[in-house]
Amino acid sequence: MPNDPQSLPGEVELLLQHALRAGGIATWEWDSTDDTLSADATYRSLFGLAPADGPQPAQVYRAQMIQEEVGISLERARTALATGGLFEMDQRVVQRGGGVLWMLSCGRAKGDDPRRMIGISLDNHRAQTNGSCAARK
Repeated sequence: MPNDPQSLPGEVELLLQHALRAGGIATWEWDSTDDTLSADATYRSLFGLAPADGPQPAQVYRAQMIQEEVGISLERARTALATGGLFEMDQRVVQRGGGVLWMLSCGRAKGDDPRRMIGISLDNHRAQTNGSCAARK
């Protein structure tokens, strides 16, 4: 990296994008006010969805999750937003062929905004290999 402080943020962003892609780490942002989710292509691919511009209704994703877990997931996410804590949950996504993909999702409030959560998701294999989100803080 060059020593020019003005070029540093751009280079750090580029390195972060490479690391996320290489690790198969999906990123997302949930707006609890209008219940929309902005997700990168990696996250969308976990649900078998094509890349999309802009936020989508969160229900697009929840419809493919194990329904008994959706309420628990929402409760944990809202609690994390209210308390400034960490959201962490193993979630199951029903794939088009009927198989089930386990993923670990972790998130926190975006800055000081208690309405927005940013987070990452990892498929089960990576989650089991790397441990919990809390261990990687």
